[in-house]
Amino acid sequence: MTSGTFLYFAYGSNLLRERLLIHNPSAVFECVARLDDYCFGFCGESRLWHGGVATIFKRPGRHVWGVVWRLNVADRDILDWQESTYNPKEVGVVAIGDRVLRCRTYVRRGHSSKPSPQYKNVVVTGAEQNRLPEEYIQSLRSFTDNGFQGDIPVYSQIMKEVRQQNVCV
Repeated sequence: MTSGTFLYFAYGSNLLRERLLIHNPSAVFECVARLDDYCFGFCGESRLWHGGVATIFKRPGRHVWGVVWRLNVADRDILDWQESTYNPKEVGVVAIGDRVLRCRTYVRRGHSSKPSPQYKNVVVTGAEQNRLPEEYIQSLRSFTDNGFQGDIPVYSQIMKEVRQQNVCV
């Protein structure tokens, strides 16, 4: 690892570049990777997102796809603040070529719950943006949302950034 940086494995809303960059401008895409012996789900209730948020559960034989981001060490406190309802955890993820990378990730504890459609869309859009395996993207789409139809300001901000990036490409 480059001195002064750390690796972060994102599997939820921070898959989406525009979401992560709101508070973590030093983040640079490193690679797509797989976390073995875990599965993806939604839990808890987020006031920000009006529903459940992403987490991982230990499940032998299963795996979670995600993105490894490289961030400046100086930004770790900002990421910890952003993920303050989660517990940080060091994990080994498998990148292309079976290269194992040690990464920081975050795990939230709580009861299973449904995400808002907006939060689920951010996760799915991030998976598509980073070209995660199609069958995995389909599994993310298959989660039932809670049907929330109100305004979520952070969602509006993120999607505005996504639209601007798509215009500039």
